[in-house]
Amino acid sequence: MIYSNNILEMHAKCWDYLINIQKIDKTFYFAPRKINNLNRLEQGYFFLGNDDYLDISFWDGSDTIEKIHNIAWGVKSNGRCFISISSKDNANKVKYLEELVHILNQRTGNDFCHIKETKWWYEYPEEVYFLDSLQSFLNKEKPIIDEYIKRHKEIGINMLNSEFNKQYVLKRLQQNDNIKFEEKKRQEGIVSVSPSSYVKVLHHNELQNAMVEYLNSDSNNKSVTSEVDKVDITVKTITGETIFYELKTCDVKNAIRLAIGQLLEYCHYPDKNKADKLVIVTKYKPSRIIISYIQHIRHIYKIPIYYQQFDMNEKHLSDFY
Repeated sequence: MIYSNNILEMHAKCWDYLINIQKIDKTFYFAPRKINNLNRLEQGYFFLGNDDYLDISFWDGSDTIEKIHNIAWGVKSNGRCFISISSKDNANKVKYLEELVHILNQRTGNDFCHIKETKWWYEYPEEVYFLDSLQSFLNKEKPIIDEYIKRHKEIGINMLNSEFNKQYVLKRLQQNDNIKFEEKKRQEGIVSVSPSSYVKVLHHNELQNAMVEYLNSDSNNKSVTSEVDKVDITVKTITGETIFYELKTCDVKNAIRLAIGQLLEYCHYPDKNKADKLVIVTKYKPSRIIISYIQHIRHIYKIPIYYQQFDMNEKHLSDFY
């Protein structure tokens, strides 16, 4: 079952999940993205991968030709999870990894596919939620792999240690703790324990700043304010209409789920009617199903709830859905 098509959301959830494990188990280590090419870390790509997948390892070893970890758990943008074992750049590693795959098949019942001469692949059932798959990997496959890596130090794949963790995990947490808000123009920062929270705020603030600039340029709007009484953006039009905008960085379906309650509270608590339109905004184009869904909610409950897409590339706000 596909629970999310937002790879950045998956990065954030996996990061938080692993950090929470590390808070309990100080000897638990994982390997995030080491090199910050194209500012991928600041964008929220905490692990290796691209817009189609992410790749997480719990050992220090890489396939420099394939540009992936030697051994990794991963998830695709469609929610499908996998285990990847690869060593195109080192023939010595291949014989060990082949033996490891054989052991994993025997002890876990998995059926790894030999997809390339130097690469093996196991794909989890489609219905498995990606965080459940990750936990399953930590419970089942990781201890077997740990045991094998410790027994075969000559393989050239190392166990992670506290020094690795300080350099690539704790340092990143500290860097993000040192980033502060800018009071007048909210943009790249939040004091946060979790880098994923930092990235969510970064994306939210980028969207909010772009929206405010766009709405201020619209001659149909009399005033545009942000963060008044918790409302992300409040617009008063020249015709006297008041519009509340709630901005979200997640996918459209989750945005609707999260924003409806907030907008109703902002508009009506305790017994008021402060806005004529309640609008949910993300940067994503809604599907036909989503458009039908928001229209159905508006019709059946008689509330002025709408959705709009703000295109961050074109800096354009769609019509009301």
